[in-house]
Parts: sequence; structure tokens; C-alpha cells
Amino acid sequence: WALMKRRSRDMWNIKDARMKVSSVRSCNAAKRRRNQRTPALAGGIYKKAIQIDHEFSMPHNNLGIIYYDQGKLKEAEAEYNKAILLDSKNFLAHINLGSLYYTQGKLEEAKREYEEARELDPKEADPHFGLGNVYKKQGNLEEAESEYNLAIKLNSQSANPRNGLGNVYRDQGKLEEAEAEYKLAIELDPKFSGAHNNLGALYSGQGKLEAAKREYEEALKLNSDHSLAKKNLEKLKRLMKEEK
Repeated sequence: WALMKRRSRDMWNIKDARMKVSSVRSCNAAKRRRNQRTPALAGGIYKKAIQIDHEFSMPHNNLGIIYYDQGKLKEAEAEYNKAILLDSKNFLAHINLGSLYYTQGKLEEAKREYEEARELDPKEADPHFGLGNVYKKQGNLEEAESEYNLAIKLNSQSANPRNGLGNVYRDQGKLEEAEAEYKLAIELDPKFSGAHNNLGALYSGQGKLEAAKREYEEALKLNSDHSLAKKNLEKLKRLMKEEK
């Protein structure tokens, strides 16, 4: 009887392992589809992965990303929470849920998720960047500056915290430091339309209108849907026309 129980247990372990492998393969296939910009197919494959293994956290997180990109925030939140329920140590699910809450203006909830992610992996930059955004939004510039600098220390090649730090310096009136950070962000990621727009706004405030125009135009060249850069450029053109 004991031998039969052990064999039965071994058979279930093998079955579980096969289910896990099949689910991982489905997730990898979905990721390829997502990278190929076919989110509907990717979403279907993630759902298949969930059917294969109901207790596998990763496909819930990844399906949440698909929903988030489609603007289905309620569904995305549900999937991130499912991922965390299945694996409370799912770092990416906490980061993604924090970003979703931040987008919705739920700053305390976002802060909680970023802090949880920071506890799970203190050497990752993303939680500090997220916390920097939260503190910046709350007007706590000192804490925001501290978090952005920690993010930069942990990942010096990331453009996002440089741009965030530039925004903090701008709000503190440290315009030279802000300019330097925006330029570093662009150097790290030349396609960073947001940093070009921020640099343009900085130049516009300093009366450097031609330089501002170049930055706004570059932002729109990189991202034609950048509504703020479009608005800023239109406002700048009106101002330049008035000054002639």
C-alpha cells in the first residue's frame, strides 16, 4: 500500500510537471505573439496556459499586461491580483499592479505595491522609480528625488528615472540640473519622446523658443500621438508669431 501511494504520488508529480511545462510553453508562445504585436492571439494563448495550470501565476500577470495595453484596466487589475493571490512573491505582478493604480490616481495603493516589490527584490530599480513617481505626484519632492537617485544607482542605463529626476529639479527651480537630466535621458534613449517634450518645455520657460520648437518637433516625430507635445508646440508657434 505504501509503495502504491508513493507511485501514485510520483505519477501526480509527473503530471503536474508536464502541465507546468505545457503552461510555460504556452506563455512563451504568447510572449512571441505579443512582441509581434498580435495581442489578441497572445491573450488567447495566455488563457490556454491558465486552463492547463490553474495555479500558475505568470500567465495571469501576462494576461493583465494585454488587458492594460488594450485599456481594459478593470480586467487587468483582476488578473494582476489573481497572479499575486497565486504567488505573493510575484515581483512583476506587484510592479504592474502598482503602475495600474498610479495610472488611476490611486497613489496610496500604488505606493503599497511598489513597497511590496521593493521588499521582494531590493536590488531592482523599478520599485524605486515607481515610488519616485508617487512621491512626485504627491508633491513630496525630497522623497521623489531620493527614490529616483536610488533607481539610477541600481540601473544607470535606465532613462526613466533620469527624466523623473529632471522633473523634480525643474519643480525645485534647479533648471541647469533639470536640463542635464533630460539630456541624459535622451542620450540613454534617443526615442524617449517624453524627455524631448520636457526639455522643450524647459527651454520655452527660459525663452529659448527655437530650441524648444526643435524638441517639441522631435517628440512628435517620435510619437505623433503625444498630445502634450502637440499642445505645447501649437502654443509655442502662436507665441513666436506674436513676437514677430
